[in-house]
Amino acid sequence: MARLKRNHSHFDVAVTRCAALQAIDPQLDLGFGLTIANYEAAIAKFRTLLNAYNTALAQLDAQKRALDQEERALRDLSARMLSTAAGRYGRDSTECQKAGGSNPVRRKKGFSGDALRDK
Repeated sequence: MARLKRNHSHFDVAVTRCAALQAIDPQLDLGFGLTIANYEAAIAKFRTLLNAYNTALAQLDAQKRALDQEERALRDLSARMLSTAAGRYGRDSTECQKAGGSNPVRRKKGFSGDALRDK
């Protein structure tokens, strides 16, 4: 599942507010560094960071899909290798056990609660 891209309502509010403030005066200076130019610069900086973040998420999603695909291929290859070794040497052979198979003769049976209830 792809990660959700960020889209902020604060950003939309800031863009709308900046346009409204420019309607008052395009060179508005409210003092203390609160100018239209500074406000536009802050909006542009946020837009750049947001775009970079969303681009990075898209690239990460693509890498994750590629990694998942390779993992499935590796899992399939591992199963095929073990099956082929079992077919060639036999399931009970030491070669098959070396390849990662389990000896069906020595495999433990599952535990059932019947043994406890009988006591």
